[in-house]
Amino acid sequence: MNKIDIKFDKLSFIRSKSGKITGGLWVSTKNKDFPAEGWNDFVVIILSWWLQELRTLSLRESNSVFLRFMDGPYHIAVSSISDTHAKVEFIDHHSKSEMVGNFVFSISEFGDAIAAVATDVYSIAKEEKWEDNDLKLLKRAIDQWQS
Repeated sequence: MNKIDIKFDKLSFIRSKSGKITGGLWVSTKNKDFPAEGWNDFVVIILSWWLQELRTLSLRESNSVFLRFMDGPYHIAVSSISDTHAKVEFIDHHSKSEMVGNFVFSISEFGDAIAAVATDVYSIAKEEKWEDNDLKLLKRAIDQWQS
């Protein structure tokens, strides 16, 4: 089984004039950074989506989910292979759908890793007083994952 880490660059976090928080967020394995090391995207929104999707997988409400990025033609396809483990495929849609890596991992460990990063992102945003509806949704997603 492979280890998958959620990486984020807290020094890159900024809040746009529209109030959206962006920053470096990517998935890292022993051999691959996806979409790329330092990938910049809408971290609060994406982490909320990912936690919600993995929760449906862990509760067996679905056998497969997609963890999407807002910027770029990338997503992560996650499919249950047992009650506790899933297969993840990194998908790049630049010219055609191409799988650029696949791995098996523990659903709970992956979700916990996302929740830990989401908690850090939430704390940074609260410290900066960047409160908005997206941040409330992230907090709800964290709480639901941890319950």
